[in-house]
Amino acid sequence: MAEKIATIAPMENIDAETLRNEFKQFVYGVSHDMNSYARGMIEFAKLIREEEAERLSDEGKLYFSMIIESGEKLQAMLGRLVDYSRLNTMAKPFEMTNCDQTVRQAIISLNEKIKNKNAQIEVAKLPEIKADTDQVFQLFSLLIENSLKFVAPNEAPKIKISVENKNGEWLFQIEDKGIGITPIYAERAFEPFKRLNADTDYPGIGLGLTMARKIVTRHGGKIWSETVPNGCLIKFTFPA
Repeated sequence: MAEKIATIAPMENIDAETLRNEFKQFVYGVSHDMNSYARGMIEFAKLIREEEAERLSDEGKLYFSMIIESGEKLQAMLGRLVDYSRLNTMAKPFEMTNCDQTVRQAIISLNEKIKNKNAQIEVAKLPEIKADTDQVFQLFSLLIENSLKFVAPNEAPKIKISVENKNGEWLFQIEDKGIGITPIYAERAFEPFKRLNADTDYPGIGLGLTMARKIVTRHGGKIWSETVPNGCLIKFTFPA
């Protein structure tokens, strides 16, 4: 009996969307696995630092602390990459979404960071919209977290979330009293992996606003930043 030979479709017959989806699945898988390795590295480094504390010099303890810190940064980066890939792989159908409730949930999920920063968040009455509820939660979480992060040292963040119905669209606004975005870099801030500040001052990989734009675009809206006195204003739209 002749052996059956598998046939491989020529690359030109594979559409671009299929290739994109395969790549997104690849990124998700690799990021997830690497996150596990990073977690193991961190935990073992902590064990050595603690259990061998008496035998380690001060310099040795410092080196292990640096390994742990670098591992935690790597873990955060990989986690963000996983979140980014899930915007496509875990997307859900649109449904009626209560933005009031969703923002409250986002604030609760960030409760520890809000307390640590002694932040004040003011939220106006928000509407119901037809959307992917999980992604709307992620959108507000990303933007609130962004406002919590980019403030001057030792300054308590003040964040105001509001909305108005304008020209048949919901125009959401998130205003803060942070360091702001220089106008010439306003568009660049939404590009992937583009960082406008030193990592030592504001850790991250530059995907937060990129993810926010991806979510808003999927829902048929637009997102941009505007400069305001002593702060930043992020605006985005959703169909009403």
